[in-house]
Amino acid sequence: KKMMYRNGSNEEDRWTQETSSTVTNHTYGGGKGGGKDGSQQQDSQKAVRECKKIEKMIAEARERNDNEKATDLRQSLRGRYESLLLSDPAYCTKNSLDTKLWRIVFYSSIEDYKRNRRTRPMENNRLLRFIDESMSFYETLLEKINTKMNKRQNRQLAQHYTRMCSTMQIHLGDLARYRETYAEDDTKDWDVAVGWYLSSLDTFPRNGNAHNQLAVLAYFDNNTLEAVYRYYRALASKEPFLAARDNLIDSFDRIQRTVPIPTQRSSSLSSWNARPSSKPTDADFITRFTHILTNEWQDCDQVSNHSECSV
Repeated sequence: KKMMYRNGSNEEDRWTQETSSTVTNHTYGGGKGGGKDGSQQQDSQKAVRECKKIEKMIAEARERNDNEKATDLRQSLRGRYESLLLSDPAYCTKNSLDTKLWRIVFYSSIEDYKRNRRTRPMENNRLLRFIDESMSFYETLLEKINTKMNKRQNRQLAQHYTRMCSTMQIHLGDLARYRETYAEDDTKDWDVAVGWYLSSLDTFPRNGNAHNQLAVLAYFDNNTLEAVYRYYRALASKEPFLAARDNLIDSFDRIQRTVPIPTQRSSSLSSWNARPSSKPTDADFITRFTHILTNEWQDCDQVSNHSECSV
Protein backbone atom coordinates (compact mmCIF):
# COMPACT_ATOMS: atom_id res chain seq x y z
CA LYS A 1 0.00 0.00 0.00
CA LYS A 2 1.17 3.48 -0.77
CA MET A 3 1.64 5.82 2.19
CA MET A 4 1.02 9.53 1.99
CA TYR A 5 0.52 12.45 4.35
CA ARG A 6 -3.10 13.12 5.25
CA ASN A 7 -2.93 16.86 4.64
CA GLY A 8 0.20 17.10 2.52
CA SER A 9 3.27 19.02 3.66
CA ASN A 10 1.31 21.18 6.11
CA GLU A 11 0.43 18.10 8.14
CA GLU A 12 4.06 17.02 8.08
CA ASP A 13 5.15 20.46 9.28
CA ARG A 14 2.82 20.35 12.26
CA TRP A 15 4.03 16.94 13.34
CA THR A 16 7.76 17.38 12.82
CA GLN A 17 8.85 20.96 13.21
CA GLU A 18 8.59 21.00 17.01
CA THR A 19 11.55 18.70 17.20
CA SER A 20 12.59 19.29 20.77
CA SER A 21 10.90 22.00 22.78
CA THR A 22 12.26 20.73 26.10
CA VAL A 23 15.94 21.57 25.76
CA THR A 24 15.57 25.30 26.31
CA ASN A 25 15.05 25.22 30.05
CA HIS A 26 18.59 24.43 31.14
CA THR A 27 21.07 26.78 32.71
CA TYR A 28 24.47 27.38 31.31
CA GLY A 29 27.06 24.93 32.57
CA GLY A 30 29.20 27.27 34.62
CA GLY A 31 30.87 26.81 37.98
CA LYS A 32 32.28 23.58 39.32
CA GLY A 33 31.67 20.68 36.99
CA GLY A 34 30.24 22.96 34.33
CA GLY A 35 33.53 23.11 32.46
CA LYS A 36 32.65 26.40 30.70
CA ASP A 37 34.32 29.67 31.69
CA GLY A 38 33.32 33.15 30.63
CA SER A 39 35.71 33.09 27.69
CA GLN A 40 34.10 29.95 26.25
CA GLN A 41 30.63 31.47 26.57
CA GLN A 42 31.77 34.67 24.84
CA ASP A 43 33.28 32.64 22.00
CA SER A 44 30.03 30.73 21.59
CA GLN A 45 27.96 33.90 21.60
CA LYS A 46 30.21 35.41 18.94
CA ALA A 47 29.90 32.28 16.82
CA VAL A 48 26.11 32.38 17.12
CA ARG A 49 26.05 36.00 15.97
CA GLU A 50 27.97 34.96 12.86
CA CYS A 51 25.52 32.09 12.33
CA LYS A 52 22.58 34.48 12.49
CA LYS A 53 24.14 36.57 9.72
CA ILE A 54 24.43 33.48 7.54
CA GLU A 55 20.85 32.47 8.38
CA LYS A 56 19.65 35.86 7.14
CA MET A 57 21.62 35.41 3.91
CA ILE A 58 20.07 31.98 3.43
CA ALA A 59 16.57 33.44 3.82
CA GLU A 60 17.39 36.11 1.24
CA ALA A 61 18.76 33.52 -1.20
CA ARG A 62 15.61 31.43 -0.83
CA GLU A 63 13.44 34.44 -1.56
CA ARG A 64 15.38 34.93 -4.80
CA ASN A 65 15.10 31.20 -5.57
CA ASP A 66 18.90 31.15 -5.69
CA ASN A 67 19.22 27.49 -4.70
CA GLU A 68 22.93 27.26 -5.43
CA LYS A 69 23.74 30.19 -3.14
CA ALA A 70 21.45 28.86 -0.42
CA THR A 71 23.15 25.46 -0.61
CA ASP A 72 26.62 26.96 -0.24
CA LEU A 73 25.52 29.06 2.72
CA ARG A 74 23.92 26.08 4.40
CA GLN A 75 27.15 24.13 4.08
CA SER A 76 28.99 26.96 5.81
CA LEU A 77 26.35 27.20 8.52
CA ARG A 78 26.39 23.43 9.04
CA GLY A 79 30.11 23.47 9.77
CA ARG A 80 29.79 26.33 12.24
CA TYR A 81 26.95 24.70 14.13
CA GLU A 82 28.77 21.38 14.21
CA SER A 83 31.78 23.04 15.80
CA LEU A 84 29.56 24.68 18.41
CA LEU A 85 27.77 21.43 19.24
CA LEU A 86 31.05 19.67 19.82
CA SER A 87 32.80 22.45 21.74
CA ASP A 88 30.04 23.86 23.95
CA PRO A 89 27.12 21.44 24.48
CA ALA A 90 25.78 23.35 27.49
CA TYR A 91 25.36 26.56 25.51
CA CYS A 92 23.90 24.65 22.59
CA THR A 93 21.22 22.87 24.61
CA LYS A 94 20.32 26.10 26.41
CA ASN A 95 19.80 27.85 23.07
CA SER A 96 18.42 24.87 21.09
CA LEU A 97 21.17 25.13 18.50
CA ASP A 98 20.80 21.47 17.56
CA THR A 99 17.20 22.20 16.60
CA LYS A 100 18.20 25.33 14.66
CA LEU A 101 20.77 23.31 12.74
CA TRP A 102 18.05 20.82 11.77
CA ARG A 103 15.46 23.37 10.73
CA ILE A 104 17.65 25.78 8.79
CA VAL A 105 20.20 23.47 7.18
CA PHE A 106 18.28 20.23 6.68
CA TYR A 107 14.52 20.66 7.03
CA SER A 108 14.32 23.82 4.94
CA SER A 109 16.47 22.16 2.26
CA ILE A 110 14.07 19.23 2.09
CA GLU A 111 11.18 21.68 1.76
CA ASP A 112 12.95 23.36 -1.17
CA TYR A 113 13.53 20.03 -2.89
CA LYS A 114 9.89 19.05 -2.39
CA ARG A 115 8.69 22.30 -3.87
CA ASN A 116 10.93 21.95 -6.92
CA ARG A 117 9.87 18.34 -7.56
CA ARG A 118 6.72 19.59 -9.26
CA THR A 119 8.59 21.29 -12.10
CA ARG A 120 11.96 19.50 -12.20
CA PRO A 121 11.85 15.80 -13.12
CA MET A 122 15.24 14.95 -11.58
CA GLU A 123 14.64 16.83 -8.34
CA ASN A 124 13.35 13.75 -6.51
CA ASN A 125 16.67 11.97 -7.10
CA ARG A 126 18.49 15.00 -5.72
CA LEU A 127 16.18 14.98 -2.72
CA LEU A 128 16.93 11.33 -1.96
CA ARG A 129 20.65 11.95 -2.37
CA PHE A 130 20.45 14.92 0.00
CA ILE A 131 18.62 12.79 2.58
CA ASP A 132 21.36 10.13 2.36
CA GLU A 133 24.07 12.78 2.81
CA SER A 134 22.17 14.27 5.76
CA MET A 135 21.89 10.90 7.47
CA SER A 136 25.61 10.35 6.97
CA PHE A 137 26.31 13.75 8.57
CA TYR A 138 24.26 12.98 11.66
CA GLU A 139 25.66 9.48 12.03
CA THR A 140 29.20 10.87 11.89
CA LEU A 141 28.32 13.63 14.36
CA LEU A 142 26.92 11.06 16.78
CA GLU A 143 30.20 9.13 16.57
CA LYS A 144 32.16 12.30 17.32
CA ILE A 145 29.99 13.07 20.34
CA ASN A 146 30.31 9.52 21.65
CA THR A 147 34.08 9.80 21.37
CA LYS A 148 34.01 13.02 23.40
CA MET A 149 31.74 11.49 26.03
CA ASN A 150 34.09 8.52 26.42
CA LYS A 151 37.09 10.80 26.90
CA ARG A 152 35.53 13.36 29.24
CA GLN A 153 33.88 11.92 32.34
CA ASN A 154 32.03 15.12 33.27
CA ARG A 155 28.49 14.45 34.42
CA GLN A 156 26.97 17.77 33.37
CA LEU A 157 28.61 17.64 29.96
CA ALA A 158 27.42 14.06 29.54
CA GLN A 159 23.84 15.15 30.29
CA HIS A 160 23.97 17.85 27.62
CA TYR A 161 25.53 15.50 25.09
CA THR A 162 22.90 12.87 25.91
CA ARG A 163 20.09 15.30 25.16
CA MET A 164 21.70 16.29 21.88
CA CYS A 165 22.22 12.67 20.86
CA SER A 166 18.59 11.86 21.56
CA THR A 167 17.46 14.81 19.42
CA MET A 168 19.80 13.82 16.59
CA GLN A 169 18.46 10.28 16.65
CA ILE A 170 14.98 11.71 16.17
CA HIS A 171 16.28 13.69 13.19
CA LEU A 172 17.77 10.50 11.77
CA GLY A 173 14.40 8.82 12.20
CA ASP A 174 12.72 11.72 10.40
CA LEU A 175 15.24 11.51 7.55
CA ALA A 176 14.67 7.76 7.22
CA ARG A 177 10.92 8.41 7.17
CA TYR A 178 11.30 11.05 4.47
CA ARG A 179 13.39 8.69 2.39
CA GLU A 180 10.73 6.02 2.45
CA THR A 181 8.03 8.58 1.77
CA TYR A 182 9.67 10.00 -1.35
CA ALA A 183 11.16 6.79 -2.70
CA GLU A 184 9.33 5.54 -5.76
CA ASP A 185 8.55 2.11 -4.30
CA ASP A 186 4.88 1.53 -3.53
CA THR A 187 5.72 -0.64 -0.52
CA LYS A 188 7.03 1.31 2.43
CA ASP A 189 9.33 -0.08 5.10
CA TRP A 190 9.54 2.11 8.22
CA ASP A 191 11.94 -0.16 10.15
CA VAL A 192 14.93 2.17 9.89
CA ALA A 193 12.91 5.16 11.09
CA VAL A 194 11.39 3.13 13.93
CA GLY A 195 14.86 1.97 14.96
CA TRP A 196 16.15 5.54 15.30
CA TYR A 197 13.10 6.70 17.26
CA LEU A 198 13.47 3.78 19.65
CA SER A 199 17.18 4.54 19.98
CA SER A 200 16.25 8.09 20.96
CA LEU A 201 13.99 6.74 23.69
CA ASP A 202 16.80 4.49 24.93
CA THR A 203 19.18 7.46 25.02
CA PHE A 204 16.83 9.88 26.77
CA PRO A 205 13.55 8.26 27.92
CA ARG A 206 12.19 11.45 29.50
CA ASN A 207 11.42 13.19 26.20
CA GLY A 208 8.04 12.45 24.63
CA ASN A 209 9.04 13.61 21.14
CA ALA A 210 10.08 10.15 19.92
CA HIS A 211 6.74 8.68 21.02
CA ASN A 212 4.98 11.29 18.90
CA GLN A 213 7.05 10.37 15.85
CA LEU A 214 6.33 6.67 16.39
CA ALA A 215 2.64 7.58 16.47
CA VAL A 216 3.02 9.27 13.07
CA LEU A 217 4.40 6.04 11.62
CA ALA A 218 1.58 4.05 13.20
CA TYR A 219 -0.85 6.42 11.54
CA PHE A 220 0.82 5.79 8.17
CA ASP A 221 0.28 2.06 8.71
CA ASN A 222 -3.36 2.59 9.73
CA ASN A 223 -2.55 1.20 13.17
CA THR A 224 -4.99 3.31 15.14
CA LEU A 225 -4.41 1.66 18.50
CA GLU A 226 -0.62 2.05 18.30
CA ALA A 227 -0.97 5.69 17.25
CA VAL A 228 -3.27 6.52 20.16
CA TYR A 229 -1.00 4.68 22.60
CA ARG A 230 2.07 6.58 21.41
CA TYR A 231 0.33 9.95 21.59
CA TYR A 232 -0.66 9.16 25.18
CA ARG A 233 2.96 8.22 25.95
CA ALA A 234 4.19 11.44 24.33
CA LEU A 235 1.97 13.43 26.71
CA ALA A 236 2.66 11.26 29.76
CA SER A 237 6.45 11.55 29.49
CA LYS A 238 8.34 13.47 32.15
CA GLU A 239 9.10 16.06 29.48
CA PRO A 240 5.90 15.86 27.42
CA PHE A 241 5.67 16.65 23.74
CA LEU A 242 2.69 18.98 23.96
CA ALA A 243 1.89 19.00 20.22
CA ALA A 244 0.84 15.36 20.68
CA ARG A 245 -2.36 16.57 22.34
CA ASP A 246 -3.69 18.04 19.10
CA ASN A 247 -2.54 14.94 17.24
CA LEU A 248 -4.38 12.75 19.73
CA ILE A 249 -7.58 14.78 19.30
CA ASP A 250 -7.22 14.44 15.52
CA SER A 251 -6.86 10.69 15.95
CA PHE A 252 -10.06 10.52 17.98
CA ASP A 253 -11.83 12.59 15.32
CA ARG A 254 -10.65 10.14 12.65
CA ILE A 255 -11.88 7.22 14.74
CA GLN A 256 -15.35 8.72 14.91
CA ARG A 257 -15.41 9.46 11.18
CA THR A 258 -13.90 6.28 9.78
CA VAL A 259 -14.11 3.45 12.32
CA PRO A 260 -17.49 1.70 12.63
CA ILE A 261 -19.15 2.67 15.90
CA PRO A 262 -19.99 -0.20 18.27
CA THR A 263 -23.69 -0.83 18.83
CA GLN A 264 -23.45 0.26 22.48
CA ARG A 265 -21.73 3.51 23.43
CA SER A 266 -20.59 2.01 26.71
CA SER A 267 -18.33 -0.06 24.51
CA SER A 268 -19.23 -3.36 26.09
CA LEU A 269 -16.04 -5.35 25.87
CA SER A 270 -17.53 -7.53 28.58
CA SER A 271 -20.77 -7.94 26.65
CA TRP A 272 -19.12 -10.53 24.45
CA ASN A 273 -19.24 -12.87 27.42
CA ALA A 274 -23.02 -12.81 27.15
CA ARG A 275 -22.81 -13.91 23.52
CA PRO A 276 -20.34 -16.82 23.53
CA SER A 277 -21.36 -17.79 20.01
CA SER A 278 -19.85 -14.58 18.57
CA LYS A 279 -16.18 -14.71 19.51
CA PRO A 280 -14.59 -11.27 18.94
CA THR A 281 -11.72 -10.89 16.51
CA ASP A 282 -8.65 -8.77 17.18
CA ALA A 283 -10.10 -6.13 14.87
CA ASP A 284 -13.35 -6.09 16.89
CA PHE A 285 -11.45 -5.58 20.11
CA ILE A 286 -9.33 -2.74 18.69
CA THR A 287 -12.40 -1.03 17.25
CA ARG A 288 -14.28 -1.12 20.52
CA PHE A 289 -11.26 -0.22 22.63
CA THR A 290 -10.38 2.84 20.53
CA HIS A 291 -13.98 4.00 20.81
CA ILE A 292 -13.74 3.63 24.59
CA LEU A 293 -10.70 5.94 24.60
CA THR A 294 -12.45 8.40 22.29
CA ASN A 295 -15.55 8.59 24.46
CA GLU A 296 -13.58 8.83 27.70
CA TRP A 297 -11.45 11.67 26.32
CA GLN A 298 -14.52 13.58 25.14
CA ASP A 299 -16.29 13.14 28.47
CA CYS A 300 -13.20 14.38 30.29
CA ASP A 301 -12.92 17.32 27.91
CA GLN A 302 -16.52 18.35 28.54
CA VAL A 303 -16.18 18.15 32.33
CA SER A 304 -12.89 19.95 32.93
CA ASN A 305 -11.24 20.86 29.63
CA HIS A 306 -8.49 18.36 30.54
CA SER A 307 -7.44 20.32 33.63
CA GLU A 308 -8.04 17.32 35.88
CA CYS A 309 -7.48 14.55 33.39
CA SER A 310 -4.35 12.50 33.36
CA VAL A 311 -2.95 10.65 30.40
